[in-house]
Amino acid sequence: MSYLHELYERGVLDQNFALRAQNNLRDLVVSGKCGAFFGLWWTPNNPLMDIYETDKDAEWMPYYLQEVDWKNVYASFSDSKYVVVRKGYEHPEIVMKIISVLFDYSRYTAEDADEVNEYFALNVDPTARPLVINVDYNEATFQITKDILAVMSGQRQESTLSEIAKSYYDAAEKYIHGESEIAEDWAAYESRLVAVGRLLDGNYRSVKSKYLDDSDGEVPKSLLQLEKNSFIQIIMGVKPVSYFDEFVETWYEEGGEELTQQIRKSNSGK
Repeated sequence: MSYLHELYERGVLDQNFALRAQNNLRDLVVSGKCGAFFGLWWTPNNPLMDIYETDKDAEWMPYYLQEVDWKNVYASFSDSKYVVVRKGYEHPEIVMKIISVLFDYSRYTAEDADEVNEYFALNVDPTARPLVINVDYNEATFQITKDILAVMSGQRQESTLSEIAKSYYDAAEKYIHGESEIAEDWAAYESRLVAVGRLLDGNYRSVKSKYLDDSDGEVPKSLLQLEKNSFIQIIMGVKPVSYFDEFVETWYEEGGEELTQQIRKSNSGK
């Protein structure tokens, strides 16, 4: 917290960071007013693909923040999407059928799914798909990259790639060999090989989820707001760094102690 305050004082951190919404942050990146930001492995697809369209010389590099080889300091992804159907819907099973076609049949079985897989390889916004959700194998992202790298290093044949992996492989190969300057091929290379490759090299392991069995499973908004306000005030210098101790004490008094004990109890045998 002390270091973040120092960065803010030096002007390294955006002086208006407390007022930025997600779309606003994206605009700063695309307009060239942001030099570093937290992102997911598919960040080259969105928003960096828009930058590549106008400035192919701009260089963006992914960095995997970790304390030691096996500890994760920052996790930027969590399961947060659900597919629901109305009560009494005649065919709820259609949801699972669509998922099966998109994530199993077209990728691993179908011989006529080139169009679908090329579409997936464009990394379009999920809202343009039949279902606004990704449902895949736990290691699917890493396995695709491992398979592509194995082909590129001569350890396996291109013909052994799944249809979706082949689509990414073709796009990355065209970019690597200077046969394409389209943003989609650049993004496929930067996301699938560079960014995911960095996670593989860093021995990435997913953070284990902690559960609250006997509650609604969420930290109350009042505590989240207390945390947000306290951190912002410390970073901006409204409160001294020592205020953090007061924040912790207040957080525990207003329900944090009970939540902490509940998490320990709920996960004691996991």
